[in-house]
Amino acid sequence: MIFTNSHLFQFIGLATLLIWTIELEGNIVGIIIAPICFIAGLTISIITGYRIYKIPKKWNNY
Repeated sequence: MIFTNSHLFQFIGLATLLIWTIELEGNIVGIIIAPICFIAGLTISIITGYRIYKIPKKWNNY
């Protein structure tokens, strides 16, 4: 349960994986898709890291 709560936002990363499987032109990927995936990945990683950092404080609740 703790793992699921702390990694909940990682499922958003699955959407970026699906975007990379679509056949797109190289310019679109380089200008639009790659920066969106980079920003989303960085944001999701920071949120997940923060939620993992808070686990010892929430451990008493489980």
